[in-house]
Amino acid sequence: MQRFAEMRVLVIGDLIVDEHIWGSAVRISPEAPVMVVDAQEQGIRPGGAANVVNNVRALGAQASVVGIVVDYEQGRELVKILASYGV
Repeated sequence: MQRFAEMRVLVIGDLIVDEHIWGSAVRISPEAPVMVVDAQEQGIRPGGAANVVNNVRALGAQASVVGIVVDYEQGRELVKILASYGV
């Protein structure tokens, strides 16, 4: 792991936002055979290249990422998350 501290890594790829919803299944929808969920918590996490650069950073390397982030709420939040990781 010590060797990672000396590395500089550039990740190029799709910056994806993974959105997770946690809750309880309350019933089956009458319109389709799917569960209706009572959402209790929501969150987003880095996905795709954003997840890779996060993992590289966690291993101790200096990490940078190149990709496109669309200017919308989740995209701006992803940029904040990556900045908080030191990317």
